Amino acid sequence: MQEYACIFYETADGRRPVEKFIESLDVETRDKFIIKQQLLQDFGPQLRPKKEEKIF
Repeated sequence: MQEYACIFYETADGRRPVEKFIESLDVETRDKFIIKQQLLQDFGPQLRPKKEEKIF
């Protein structure tokens, strides 16, 4: 199975606002995000809508 990469935006001066936002989340929400991110990386476009419809 092909694994997909999640690539986050990086500014010209090297800042990564999306990663900073993720790090600012409370532990429970961050854990949920990481689980959903892993599902996207594992299944990419084959991920069924039920699993991707609600991230938080």
